[in-house]
Amino acid sequence: MVLPRLYHGDEAIARSEGAWVDRKKRLCSMKILVMPKPMAGVPREEMLKHAPAEIRAVWKLYEQGICREFYTRLDEPGCVLLMLECASVEAAQEALGTLPFAQLHLIHFDLIPLGPYSGLSQLFQQAGS
Repeated sequence: MVLPRLYHGDEAIARSEGAWVDRKKRLCSMKILVMPKPMAGVPREEMLKHAPAEIRAVWKLYEQGICREFYTRLDEPGCVLLMLECASVEAAQEALGTLPFAQLHLIHFDLIPLGPYSGLSQLFQQAGS
């Protein structure tokens, strides 16, 4: 199978199964939407007690290039969403395992791997026919 290539400077980057692979550096990156969910029965006060350490740990993931974006849900006050860039869902789980809330079993995560949407290419193919 021939992979489409993007060029950034002199480095060829190929797309493989939802991950971007930098052939020169041999790095892979997949976007993964992370939806943290509190464990049943964990009081809010317990979460707040560990919040400063959690925020510092998320910042460390940001500095490492793992957590690329973070958002607050407007429809659920206090609920945060993270966007990670990792080689795999397993790598994302490993990174999330370093967070204090996870280590203290205060939260669990729904992880959703994302890839580029390719449906528009069909529209362009039909228009050219």
